[in-house]
Amino acid sequence: AIAIIHVMISHGIAIGMTVLTVSTEYRAMKKNNEQLNELAKNMAKWVLIITTTMGAMTGVGIWFSTTVLQPDSIGSLLRIFFWAWVVEWIVFITEVVLLIIYYYTWDKCKTIAERRKHINLGIALAVFSWLTMAIITGVLAAKLTPGNWIETKSFWDAFINPTYLPSLGFRMFLAVMLAITLVSF
Repeated sequence: AIAIIHVMISHGIAIGMTVLTVSTEYRAMKKNNEQLNELAKNMAKWVLIITTTMGAMTGVGIWFSTTVLQPDSIGSLLRIFFWAWVVEWIVFITEVVLLIIYYYTWDKCKTIAERRKHINLGIALAVFSWLTMAIITGVLAAKLTPGNWIETKSFWDAFINPTYLPSLGFRMFLAVMLAITLVSF
């Protein structure tokens, strides 16, 4: 249950809504539409609030529950994917910092040049959100289909496993679908 809620937040809001927010901000700039810009800012506010509260709590909840319920399993993931987790944490922290900067600098962007820079910041945020998902997908998909890792014990054989790309594609689709669904409410 914790993981399902976390995926809804991480995919639908942190990834999908971020892309939708930046796209809306870009369209607002192109059309010089202040109402659309305010809508994008409001979307960014909710991305910030939900991901830094519920997203953070459920992320920690996943680590806690898996450590309690399956310590050997989580231990093996940490041994095999230690550096992937290190990189993921760096990417995740960067994502959170970019989100905070993105939202809190919104009103300071008055000129077209400043708004373009702000949109570029939003694009960087969307890229880092996607990278977080791409790294975690490699780790989680390896649990389903370890592929050649069983013979080679190679990090890359575990990470780029038979279900990695299909899982990543599905998660990207899910992120966009959840964001569109959330906006329609």
